[in-house]
Formats: sequence, C-alpha cells, structure tokens
Amino acid sequence: MKSVQCLSRLLVASIVVIGGLGCLAGCQGPQSTFASPPEGDDSDTIIVGDESTGDTGDLNDDGVTVALDDDDLLDPASFDGEPLDPAGVGDSDSIESNALTECPFQFTAVRENSAGSRSLTGAPGLRVTASVIGDFADVPTNLVMMWVFDGVADEGPLATHFERAHVFNNSGTHTIELRVRQPENTQTFTCTEGETGEDLIRVLISGPPDAAPPSGGGGGGGTTPPPPPPPPPPPGPECQTDNDCNDGLFCNGLEECDSGQCVNGAVPCLGKICVEATDSCAGCLTNANCNDGNSCTSDVCSGGACSNPPRATGTACGDATVAACNAADSCDGNGTCRANWTLNGFPCSDSQFCNGVERCQNGVCAAGAPPCVGPAACNEFTDVCGCALNSDCDDGNACTNNLCIANVCSHPALPAGTGCGDTSNTTCDNPDSCDGAGNCESNNELDGTACPDVLFCNGQESCQSGLCAAGTSPCGASQFCDEPTDACIGAHTLLGVIFRGDGTTPAGGRPIVVEAFAAAAPGTVIATAIPTNGAYMLMVPPGFTGTIAPRGDNAAFAPASRAYLNVITDAANQNFTAAYTYYVDRDGVGGAIGSNGGNGTAAAPRATIQSAADSTYPGDTVIVRNGIYASESASQSTAALYMPTTRSGTAVRAVTVRGQTGETPIIDGTARGSDTREAVIIEASYVVFENFEIRNARRAAVVAVAPASFVTIRLIEAHHNDRDNTFIGGAIKGDGTVRNIIIEDCVAHHNVAGYEFREVPTRTSGEAHVPPIAGNDGFAADLPESQWNAWQGWTQYASRYCTVRRCIAYDNRTIAEHSDGFKNRYGVENTFEDNIAFGNSDDGIDGVGATRCIYRRNIAFNQNTPLTAPNGDGDGNGIKIGVRGGLDNLFAYNISFNNNRAGIDGADTERPIFYNNTVYDNEWFGIWLEGSRATVGGARFLNNVGKDNAQTGTQGDIGVLGNTNVIQFDYNCVFDDNGHNWGEGPGANGLVSTNPLFNNETLVVNTNFTAGLTIPQKVAFIRDQVLQKFALKPASPLIDAGAVISGVTDGFLGADPDMGAVESD
Repeated sequence: MKSVQCLSRLLVASIVVIGGLGCLAGCQGPQSTFASPPEGDDSDTIIVGDESTGDTGDLNDDGVTVALDDDDLLDPASFDGEPLDPAGVGDSDSIESNALTECPFQFTAVRENSAGSRSLTGAPGLRVTASVIGDFADVPTNLVMMWVFDGVADEGPLATHFERAHVFNNSGTHTIELRVRQPENTQTFTCTEGETGEDLIRVLISGPPDAAPPSGGGGGGGTTPPPPPPPPPPPGPECQTDNDCNDGLFCNGLEECDSGQCVNGAVPCLGKICVEATDSCAGCLTNANCNDGNSCTSDVCSGGACSNPPRATGTACGDATVAACNAADSCDGNGTCRANWTLNGFPCSDSQFCNGVERCQNGVCAAGAPPCVGPAACNEFTDVCGCALNSDCDDGNACTNNLCIANVCSHPALPAGTGCGDTSNTTCDNPDSCDGAGNCESNNELDGTACPDVLFCNGQESCQSGLCAAGTSPCGASQFCDEPTDACIGAHTLLGVIFRGDGTTPAGGRPIVVEAFAAAAPGTVIATAIPTNGAYMLMVPPGFTGTIAPRGDNAAFAPASRAYLNVITDAANQNFTAAYTYYVDRDGVGGAIGSNGGNGTAAAPRATIQSAADSTYPGDTVIVRNGIYASESASQSTAALYMPTTRSGTAVRAVTVRGQTGETPIIDGTARGSDTREAVIIEASYVVFENFEIRNARRAAVVAVAPASFVTIRLIEAHHNDRDNTFIGGAIKGDGTVRNIIIEDCVAHHNVAGYEFREVPTRTSGEAHVPPIAGNDGFAADLPESQWNAWQGWTQYASRYCTVRRCIAYDNRTIAEHSDGFKNRYGVENTFEDNIAFGNSDDGIDGVGATRCIYRRNIAFNQNTPLTAPNGDGDGNGIKIGVRGGLDNLFAYNISFNNNRAGIDGADTERPIFYNNTVYDNEWFGIWLEGSRATVGGARFLNNVGKDNAQTGTQGDIGVLGNTNVIQFDYNCVFDDNGHNWGEGPGANGLVSTNPLFNNETLVVNTNFTAGLTIPQKVAFIRDQVLQKFALKPASPLIDAGAVISGVTDGFLGADPDMGAVESD
C-alpha cells in the first residue's frame, strides 16, 4: 500500500468556474459596478458585472467581469499572473494561489443589478470544474476520489474523477471539498491533510457576453453606450474533455466529449423514477406510481417508497352487477375484493316452468330439477306435464306415427311397405321399407345374385350384403389379364427387392406396395405387388411402356420410380432403397400416444427416442414431437440417446434425429427417474442431431465420441448440465480423435463449460507440447523448426477438421478455472467462426495446444471470473491460445472487449497470425504473444486495432516478449496511455496514439434475450449491437487505411480494407 505521504500529493486541487453569467431574466438596465462583499464574509466572493457599465473589470473582453474580495485564500494580486490583465487566457479568467491555507475551499457567487441587490438564481448558473493537480508519479492508481459540492458527494476512481464539474444555480456561499481513500482502507484523507508548497488552486470564470442594453437606457442617464465588443474568434471544438459537456443535470445521464462534440450519456434510472432534485433514483414520485392493480388498497407514495394499505370495509370494487342472486362486490377491509352473493339454496325465479324451481348457486340463479319425467312430457305453455302437439311426441322412429291425445303420447305402427331408412336402389340393394310392426328393414338382393360390371379382369361379380363384390381373376399367376381384349395373355415379370439404407437388409415392418402405371394412362394403376420380406414380383403386359414405383406410409424410396419402354422380357434386380421416417410422440401431441411397440409411423409413434433410433438404417429420419424425454433409467451410464457405430449413416444417406419443425422437445437428465451422465452419446458417423433443448445432465448434453466422424450437431440449447461439479468439460463436445464434427447454431449456458474438443487420454505439457519438445510422447528431443511444417499435430489423441460456428456460450461458471465458453484442446485444423462468448468465468475461447486452427469473426466480452471463486480462479481472457504451445493459428476479424484479462492471449503459441482484430478495454492487454522458439518464421500482425486496454495495469494494446520473432508488423492502430508494448516498431503504416473513432464505444451490450427468439435470432441480436459499437465513424482515420490480405480481406469496401474487425461503408 502506498504511504499516506504519497496520498497527500493529490489533496491540492484546481478549481475552474465556467458559466453563462449574462443578464438574468428580469434584470433592468446595465449591471452596476462591483460592490463590496458582505461584512464579515470569510469566503472568497466572485462578483459578475456587465461590460455595458464601462467597468474595466472585464479582463478579456468576453462580456464577463470578475472581482474577488481580499480574503486570505485567494490573492487577487496574482490574478492571471498580472493584476487585471485583459490578455488573460482567451475565453477564461483565472485566479491562482501559491498555498492552500483553507480547506474546504469556499467562495461566494453573486450578481449585482442596478438596485444594488445580489442574486444568482436559475439558468445558466455558475459552472465549476474542480481538478486534481500535482505529482502523480508515486500515487496508487486505485485511489477513490470524492468531490463534495455543497455537501453532495460525487465518488469514483482516480481515472474518472481526477476532474469533476458542478453547476451552482443559487447565490450565497458554496463549498467544494476533496476526499481521498484507497478501496481496501476505510480511512479517508481530506484536503486538510494535504501538502502545500508549489501546488496551486485556480479559479476560472468565463461565459457568453450579456445582451446589449437598449439605447439610452440604464444608469448612465442618457450617456452614449460604449462601442460593441469585437467579434468573437472563430469557434473551436465544442469540447476537449468530458467535463466540458456536463450540463449539471443527473437524470439525462453523464455527457461525454467525442471528437470535439458533446454527446448524451446513458440514462441512469432505467426502470425507475429519476429525481433531479436529489440526483437519485426513486421507486415513486406520485401515488400514481404505486398502483398495484388492487381496487381494495390505496396507492400511497411517501419518501420515494410505495405502500398499499387496505381500504375501508364496504368500499365498492370489482363487479358492480346487481342481480337476483348477486349484490355489488365490496372490500373486506383487509385488501380483498369479495363477492356479495345471496346464500346458496335461496329461491329465485326465471319465470320458466319446465326447468324446475330455481335457486341461487354461487351468485347465479340456477335451474332446478325438471318437474316432468319422460319424453315430451312438459308443456311450457300450460305449465303442466304432458304433450300439447303431435310434434311433442317424436320418438325418432320412421315406422311409427307420433300422436298427442289428451296430453298423452302414443306411437302406433305405420303400414307395411311405408318407405324408411336407406333409399338407395342398386343392383344388389333395394330401398328400405317398414314391416308393419314399427321396424324398418333393408331389402337387399340375395347373396350370390349376379351383378356384372362389364369388366373382365376382376372376375364374375355377385351380390354380398347388398354390395356388388368382385370375383376371382380369370388369369393364372404367370398371365397378364388384358382388359381391352377380355383375354389372359403371357406376361413379363419384374422382380426386385426393397432394401433398407444399408443395401442388404430387406425392408419390412411397414406395409409397402409396388404399382405399375402405363404411359398411355398416367396415374392409372395397371398392376400391383405386395412385397414379402422386401421382395416383390410385378406382372406387366408384353411391350409395357410406363413406370413402376413403391409406396408406403412415412417412407421415401430411391429411386422414386423406374421407367420402362416396350418390355419384351422378364427383368430381375429391379431394386429400391427405402428410407423410413420414425415418429416419437410420448404424450400424443400429434394425436396418437407413443408406444415402443408401434411401427414408428405418425399413426403409431414410438414412446422413446432410443427405441426409434435403434430401428434406423442409413437415410432414415427420427422426428421427435414436443414433450420431455429421458433415459428413464437410474443408471448414470444410460443415455437418453446412444448412437453406436452400427447406426451410422453414409456419405449420401445420413441418419437424422431431430425435433419436429416448429417444436422444441426437451431431453432432461433427471426426468422419469433418470440420473443421466451424458444425455446424448454419438459414436456413429454421418449423423445429424438437431433441434432439442437438453438440461440437467450430470456432465454433457451431447458428446461425439471417437471414432465418430461427419456428425452435425445443430440448433441445440444446452443448459444446467453441471450436476457433477467435478467434471471438467463442455456441454456439447467431441472426445478423442473425432473428425469433421460440425457444431452450429447452438446455445450453451450455465454448464461446466460451453463447447469442447478434448484429447483422449488427457495430456500434459510434458507429454504433448506444440510443437513437440524433448520428453513428449515419441520425442527424445525438441522437434526442430525445419520439421514443423511436416508435423501433423497430435492427431493420435485429438480432433481434426472440426467446425464450431454461429454458436453462443454464456454464463458457464461452475468451475471457475475450467468454465470456458469454447475449448479446443490440441485440435488440428479446426475452425471456430462467428461465435459469441460472454459472462464465462474462465476464457471465452481457449485453445490449449491448437495447431493450424482458424479463429475468425468471433465476439468475446465480459469474461469476468471473480478474484476468489469456490472452485479456483479463472483467467477471464476473451480468446486464449497456447499455454501448452500452439502452431500456425490464424486470428482474423475477431472482436474482444471488456474482458477480465486479455483480449487475445497468444501465450506461447508459435508463428501465429493476427489480422484485422479489434481489442478494446480489456483489463490486462489487447493482444499478447510470448512464443520464443521460432527463429526463421514468426508472428504476423496486420490491420489490428487496440484501444483503452490495460487501463489499470502496465500492459498495453499489442505486446510481445522481447525474444519473440515477429516477421510482419504494420498497419496496426493503438490508442491508450500505456506505452503500447509494441513487439516491433509500429511500421511505416502503423498508427500510434490515434483514436479509431468507434461508432458507439460506450454502448453497453444488452444480453437479455427476449422470450421466443430462435437461436439464429439470438446470435443476430448480440452481433448487431457489437457491430454498431465498433463500426468506424465516417471521419475515422482507419477507413481504407489497412493492408490488402488475399483470402482474408476479400470483399472490402472502398479503396483499401479498413483497420480492425468491422469493415465500414
């Protein structure tokens, strides 16, 4: 800790007063000359006059005159170095003192009018800027500065509070006090403990000239007014520092100076009420702000806080309806609106007889039991039980008459032969008629009665139960029936087998039919065959020209059909390949409740994902409907879905397991008695797994395990898969020597880690370093640089040719030092692109031992592990590659900002390439590299931009160790106050201490996703904000200032590429 003596250097301050102190509304005539301060006033008095009086007190012809009383704090003789010197300092006048003899600093600001009274009330007021001056060399950078203006504190770190502004809008004595402390020390040092010596206090006053007085007006009594002042100099920048922009108002946010222009700051009281009078955010200002939606409570705002006391008993509320069984609702005195119903059972009436005697029931007049029993027994007109009309006696029987005689119904039978029922009159079916006993009977022809349909090939038809049924085909099994000639002729046989996707297993388990269609009659089936164990035999006529095609429920076939021209011989091996679609619908969302005994069609779905997957062959698809699915086993090793190598697809027929489009089924590691370690395990190749939410697994949501290859994992949201907090690994991952794994459009949050490719078995730096060193597996000596290009990487342990793209990883924080967003351990030629990582406790992207990998267009921000974490302390880098080495990795167009450590930490990786990256406001450094083995090749840095990194440390924007070989270093831009730690000279085209002019660098990225957003929409939501933040303003010196890099900057806009990660229009 720095000593108190070091702290005291800061306790001398500079006070600057700037204000628009022209004539206030209501003042008459020119201002009077200075008057003496009140008797006995010990503070310094600032008196503002008016140039129109001819007062020589205006020091620099700016329309503002200043005077001080002769108190002991400020000596007017030292004003601006020379007494009343109009040369001054341009638009300002200042007062200096050689010693700080009073603390806190006090002054009195007044104005005089022609009547001699003093006031300073209302706009534009008096603007005061107080700043620290003195020696900063030995001062701790973590000091907390507190400026107190008239008792109102404004506290913050030295970096932002070495200078603060305040506006005084009233007359009288004002106090400015400075207090200093270190965060770890609750003791506060005030300016009374500061050193004096050569440090100064300065008072600066300036403002626009007052309006010219009317001709002949004022206290001069007709004297000629002095000539107008000379025109002001041309306007300069609106501001130079943020303090120049402070308007003294709290509720509109803290203004900032951006490129000489003042811009508005962020509103401080989002979601609350801003109280300007107290510079605070309150829960309420008026009673209306406290409305709780309860009509039986009062809404009260008192002291900025809401309360809702109950209203008096009997206060009207709710339903005001008054009816037979219901009085208007009223409050019960305890804040509840109660219904005032008549007691249940109390008689009421709706003036109807046939619905019985009504009684009140829950505020409604409810019908009672009908007074009459039997059909048509109640007559509402006469209020008696019995019929009144024949129509009251309808019994629904077409063979009886409906009569009402003396309020009694009777139903005599109609005569035999009376028409009834079905009136159809066909060859086999006559119209129905009554039998005379009240029954309606059908009049079908006798079974076996001939009913020819003039067709030959369907045999001799006969009546059966009133229908004309086809007979037996007149042709033999080896004949084709020719309908046009009514003849049986010799046929040609088409033989084939319908296989499953493996090409060897016959298709079965579902009804399939093969149909023949003649070209002369499209759409007309001329022959059919039902396969047995996949094999079919189809008879077609000689000279057949047309197509044959298989058909089945929820099945697709390849080819879809086969075409024939003038068939004159039999043909074999007319094979097809079937691809089945299996449905899983445990809860019957699609209409049928799933059962693992079903055939998997939409009409007979399976109940579990595993059951459907166990039936798949190459080309098959499993579609899972909405619901919660699980392993349904207490065994941790049992996954909800396990795809062994025997369930692999092929390069042209992948096996797909996906959630139904428009739905998102859930796989839960704890549902239905499960205790799942890995929810989904894929060892098979050529598999697509997509569109699921996976939660509550002990370790991983989805893991592809070697020898898996060509696996696509897409549209997965994996969260809270961290019940085993000893597990180190990603929620979506690839283990071992997996190849060509694609993970895309996924979200992983609140897991141990987000995404990971991990070597198997796990290696240490002593066992596997990149490039290899002596003692590594199979290496007795360091691999020389001349052999690096030929070395393939640790491919016997790790992943290769894998891609992670358009994914989000956030709030993965279970094990601080291992909870990365994305991990790439020893990966070879893997690609991470267009991903987003934020809020993870270790690194956003971590590539231990990565070899020839590509990291491009990724966004990493706010990796912010706490200094003390329950399971270790993570790094908090945006992107980190190395630690166990790395080789020839490319970093292009990445944006890394506001991370707890580095923007991009290259660590000990060799020969990395950094092109067009933007690093901003990272705690440690922007881009760092310390690889030291390469002597022929080396690192390359082009078109990178760093700003405001290492604000609290000694690092900078772009840095390397001194013995790191850098072979290309140019076209980079840095802007901070840390010396930048250049690995090489900036280069002929490098920009040092140059503000890149980001479009909106103060924008705070909103990471709260709106409900209902798809994963691609979530990616776009974050990316659009970040691009808005770091796009370049039209005046940026970085536009068209970058180098053209083939294969990297292709498609740039303008004459040349821009520096940084965002190419601006």
